[in-house]
Formats: sequence, C-alpha cells, structure tokens
Amino acid sequence: MHGKGHLRETTRLSMSRLYDELLATLTDPAVRDLAWLLTSPGLLRAQQSSIRQAQWDTQQMVEIRQWLCELDREPAALHAELLRLPQKRLGHYAEQLLAYFLVHGKVGRLIAANLAVRHGNRTLGECDFLLSDPDGALVHWELAVKCYLYAGARLADESVDEPGNAAPYAPYAELAQYVGPDLTDRFDRKLSHMVDHQLPLSARPEFAAQIDAGPWRPELFLKGWLFYPLAQPASEPHRWVEPRHLRGWWVTPQAWREQRSVLAAQGWLVLSRRSWLAPRQANTDAPILDDAALDAFLAAQFAPMPVQIDDVDDDENDATVLRNLTSPVLIAAMVRNGDGWQERSRGFVVEPQWVARAVSFAASEPGSQPRG
Repeated sequence: MHGKGHLRETTRLSMSRLYDELLATLTDPAVRDLAWLLTSPGLLRAQQSSIRQAQWDTQQMVEIRQWLCELDREPAALHAELLRLPQKRLGHYAEQLLAYFLVHGKVGRLIAANLAVRHGNRTLGECDFLLSDPDGALVHWELAVKCYLYAGARLADESVDEPGNAAPYAPYAELAQYVGPDLTDRFDRKLSHMVDHQLPLSARPEFAAQIDAGPWRPELFLKGWLFYPLAQPASEPHRWVEPRHLRGWWVTPQAWREQRSVLAAQGWLVLSRRSWLAPRQANTDAPILDDAALDAFLAAQFAPMPVQIDDVDDDENDATVLRNLTSPVLIAAMVRNGDGWQERSRGFVVEPQWVARAVSFAASEPGSQPRG
C-alpha cells in the first residue's frame, strides 16, 4: 500500500529496521512467519521498476508492529485459523497469513480473495487480494513467495556449456539466472506472468462486470529468498533485484562436507516447506542434527535409485541411474541461543546432477508458464 510520495525512501529504510526488530522480538513461529511476510525486504528493486509494489507508510508500520506484538502474546486465534484449512503448499500458507492480517490487522479492509475472472466459461485468472486501504483507495494485490537459486554463467565449468544465446522473458532476461529448486520455475518467467497477466486482470472488462467498484490500483507483493553458491561470493544483484534481499547459499553434499566449517554452525535443522519463510528458532527438544547425522540424512536423501537393466536405454552403461532429480533439501545452520537455538543462515543441498541441469534451465527458451 503506498503512502505519501515523500515518505517512500524513509519507509523503505525503516522497514529494514522494523524487520530486524520484529524477528529479534517475536517468538511464535506463525506470528514470525506473518511478520516476515509483512516486513521482510522484497525481491524486486523499487527504484529500477515501474511496477507498483505493496508498501507501508510510517503510521501503518507503527500499527503493524503493535498488532504483531499483541498477536505474539496471544496467537491462539491465528493458530485456529491456520488449522481450519491446513495448507501444505508454501504459497497457500502465505495467502492464509496475509488474509488473516487483512481481516484482523486494521491496516486495510479485505474485500475479496482469490476472485476468479471469467470470460464466458473460460477462467482468465484469479486476483489474489482485493482490498481498500485506510484512505479508501481500492487495491489489487498479487502475492508470490519464491525461493530461487542463482545458476548463472559463472557456474559453468569445463563440463557445462555456457548459457549462450538464451531467450528468456524480456525485459527481465538476466533474472533467468535465478531458478526454482525443482527446476520448474524461473524468476523471469514468474515476474513476467505476474506483471503481464495477473496484475492487469483487475483492469479487464470481464473483471468490471463482476465487481461493481473501481478503478483498482494493481500492486505486486513479492517476497522470498535468493540463494548463491556457497563457494563463490554472491555477485552484485541484477538491476531488477532489491539489494537488501534475503540471501542464502546452495551446495552439493560433497562440497557441503568440505566447506561446512565456514558456516560456523553448532547444529543443523532440516526445514519443511512450511518453514521456508522466517528464520527459525527452536527449543532444546527440537531435532537438531550434528554433522554426522546430517551426512547420513543427505546420503539417504540423494541415494541413487537402482533400476532393471531392461529399463535403461541402450546407450546407458550404468544399471544404476537417477530416474529424476531428487528435490533439493533446505537446511538451516543453527547456533545456540540461551536455552534454545536460532538460525544463523540457510541453504539448499542439491545433488551434483542438479548443477548442470540448472545452468541449462537458466539458458533455456521460456517454454510454458510455471505453475503457482
């Protein structure tokens, strides 16, 4: 939500401080996730983009801070809402959190969520959130929470071709270097889909025929993490990427065993997908793994799948192959904090074959739109 123009730079700087303060103060995991969603740095650089993005003005940030601190003391209602329709997908979980805030947070008024826009019997898309801000303006938010791994040309070695003449989504071409962990999504594709298809939905005549109000101000609500190779210093972000974006690392199992000491972890926590938002805290009873236990977990996770000789192509010489890549595993490097643990950093462990496929995917044609 945009405040007055002269407040924007002050708001952006204050937002970083608010995020740090809240994550150091809040203790309930769901409330911390909601605070992360509302106050963490976005992925898209505001100054380089004409795309409107959701923002808070100074007074709204004061109200958000107070509301979150009160919710952290009494989170039962939020827990009940999350349990009413448990969500496994990260995006759906984030939608639940944001909807709860818009209903109870007193900063905006939710009008509709996930409104399908139809032309006859054909669904053109869904508007994630329709709301009115405190000034009465009508706002259309498109929400996305993404984790992308950097797979740019600097990863190429003698065994991997340079990306060459890629044809990613213009004008976000360099964002193709950021790929989803399962290699089904890519930053340039997702941004193009949101900007060129999702945000314009509220300006279509089909939408106007369904909602007797307007005009609507479309805004992007894009949050997430970007991960860089552990052995390589992170490059300067592309001009589209917010410099203060949240960063992690990625590594293969062998490289992790060789380089894990640089992370200065006292233990490791395997993060389920619902734990991909805010940095994690844990009590002393949490399943914190030592180096040996995580080694064993990763060995089992990335073990090759034996197949019958008949299932192998004629030009395949090894009877043990990987049918498909195993999904990368997100782990948190944990350190002791009083009677508990807190996250120091996080990163994906990927199997060795993932690297070549990721570089190839970063250089591939746009193809079909990603899901989610």
